[in-house]
Amino acid sequence: MSAWLPVALSVLGGWGIGRWHRRLPGAPGAVSGTVLWGIALMGTSLVVLDAAGIRWTQTLLALPASIAAAAGFFAQPTVEPSSRRERTWGAVAAAAVAARALVVAVVPSFGWDFRYSWGLKAKVFALAGRHDFAWLTRPPDWLAHPDYPPLWSDLIATGVIFGGDPGTTAAAWQALFVVGIAAACWECSAPAPAPVRALAATVGAWIPVVFTPTVAYSGYAEPLIAFGISMGVASLPRMALKHRGAWITTAGACAILAMTKNEGAALATALAIAAWRTSPRRAALAVAAATLGSVACWRVAATLHGVQGYVSVLSPAWVGNRLLHLPGEAWSVATPTLVALLVAWVAALAAVRGSDAPAIWIVVGVWAVALLAAYLTSPLKLDHMLRFSLDRELAVPLPIMVAAGLRDVRFPSAAAPSGPDSAPAG
Repeated sequence: MSAWLPVALSVLGGWGIGRWHRRLPGAPGAVSGTVLWGIALMGTSLVVLDAAGIRWTQTLLALPASIAAAAGFFAQPTVEPSSRRERTWGAVAAAAVAARALVVAVVPSFGWDFRYSWGLKAKVFALAGRHDFAWLTRPPDWLAHPDYPPLWSDLIATGVIFGGDPGTTAAAWQALFVVGIAAACWECSAPAPAPVRALAATVGAWIPVVFTPTVAYSGYAEPLIAFGISMGVASLPRMALKHRGAWITTAGACAILAMTKNEGAALATALAIAAWRTSPRRAALAVAAATLGSVACWRVAATLHGVQGYVSVLSPAWVGNRLLHLPGEAWSVATPTLVALLVAWVAALAAVRGSDAPAIWIVVGVWAVALLAAYLTSPLKLDHMLRFSLDRELAVPLPIMVAAGLRDVRFPSAAAPSGPDSAPAG
């Protein structure tokens, strides 16, 4: 149970912050806002304590969450009325999402990357009571991706600080991400009828980050990235309407993405560019500042402490050779799962239309270019990278893209047509 304590604190603190946030137009709903600000509060608390040279402790992690929860009682959030039909279908979606979250919660994380990267770093950080840069700079620990931003390892470390084990803690956090992704999909598909929104939420929860159940939530960082991009994309349409609560949401989502993994930083950049092209300049600047500030803070800290990662190969000959062999290598690693992901992507993007389409296409385009650049400039073998990462990369933004495609679904009206042709005879 100790592994769940930091998650519970995160929910309490996020609930308090979310109530204040919902006083602004365009803010996310109660569920998604609670998850967003709970993660942001816990991650920020750890970073601030580390920067101040204060050891991480249970009391110091519980304090900001408790203060935020107490402050929430004094807020008077704006509550949008919902119809009885919407509440009914919301309950159906909640049941489907809860079933998925329970499955995730009861299986401790076990994946290879978890054991040798995220979970291992989390245990080291928890025992050190800080970001242990001395450990990150040790040559034997290069497999742990020492240059990756630390948020996911930090969240896992909170459970270790409270006496839990990394595997159980990761499962607890990922169950929370399932709920957050589903809530973001429900909000993103808001213009659609309630049954369609319930479908979007259910798809968001049940499409694993990888279609293979034994890998999807095994401690990888992708579920957290999937939540961050889901929140960011869901808020983009409201940003275009100059809603202050929306750009604050997108900025928070970008900060979470940028502090989770290099791929998260690429998605945060995609969101920032989409905001710049489709939203008011002041809002776009705030999103860009959240993205660049988060990336810069970690990069500066890592560089100052001598933390190194993979060095990209920028040789034109190298990049050209990789590009030439990319189609064949991709074909050689193709699996039914990969084909299913591609089909789902085509269907989701084909359904995206209307005024929201430009922002969605910008996000997808920038992310695709960043992903391609990573494959072409990496020093690792191309077939190895494609075999062990392409399905995860494709699946991360898929839930929210399905939700975006469902926004314009409308049911035919049951009302009888009016006009001369419908007049009764005689």
